[in-house]
Amino acid sequence: MTADASTTSSGRLVLLSGGSERLAAGLRESLAARLLTVPLDGLHPHTATSIDRDLAGWPDPVVWVHAGPAPPQPTDATSAAVTVLEAALDAAEAVAVSAERRLVFMFLVPAPGLWRSPQDRVGTVAAAAAESLARTRVAGWSARGWRIATIVYGPHDGLDQAAWQDERQLLRRVPMGRYGTLAELAGVIRFVASDAAGYLTGSTIRADGGWTAYSWIYPYRTI
Repeated sequence: MTADASTTSSGRLVLLSGGSERLAAGLRESLAARLLTVPLDGLHPHTATSIDRDLAGWPDPVVWVHAGPAPPQPTDATSAAVTVLEAALDAAEAVAVSAERRLVFMFLVPAPGLWRSPQDRVGTVAAAAAESLARTRVAGWSARGWRIATIVYGPHDGLDQAAWQDERQLLRRVPMGRYGTLAELAGVIRFVASDAAGYLTGSTIRADGGWTAYSWIYPYRTI
C-alpha cells in the first residue's frame, strides 16, 4: 500500500517522538489531547490493527507520543539513540500509511549542554541525528504531502531534573532567566502541526529560551 498527497485522506496525524514518559505525560495535559502510544516496531503485525482500532472516531488532528518498547539496543548508548530515532521514523511512516492520513512528524530532542555527562553526550548525538535523519526523508515525504521537523527543548518545568546541570548554572546561561513551561512547548508543537506552518518542513525549531544562541558558546568550560 502506498500513500501520497492525492490518496491520503484530509485528516492530519501528528506524531511526536522523543523525550521521557514524564515529558509525554506533561504534553498530554498541556495539549489537552489523547495520546496514542505505539511501540517502535512498525513492521510488527499487531501495529496496523491496533492503529486502525484506536484511531476510529478520533478528531483531527490525532497526537501520538511514543513511549513504547524500543528495538534491541547496542551497548553504545549513542548508537542506541540513533537506532531509536530511525525506528521512530519507520514506525511513523507505517502509522501514516495504515491510517491514510497526512503526517506531521516531530522529533523532540534536548538542547546540547542541558544534561550532565554522559547523558549530555547521548542527547547531543540524538539532536544531531534527528536533523540528519530529517534530511533523508524530507524529499520523499514532501511528495506525499507529509512534513517533518525537529524541536529542540531547553530546561522546562515538569521535566525530570535529576540529570540536568546545576540549576544556578542553567539559569545563568538562559537569556530569558527562567525555565520554560510545558504549555509553551505545547504551543510550539501546535503551531508546527497547524496549517499555518504548512510550508515548514525539514526545519529545526529551538524552544529553549535562547539557550542555544547564547549558552553553547561556553560548551564544557563552565558547564
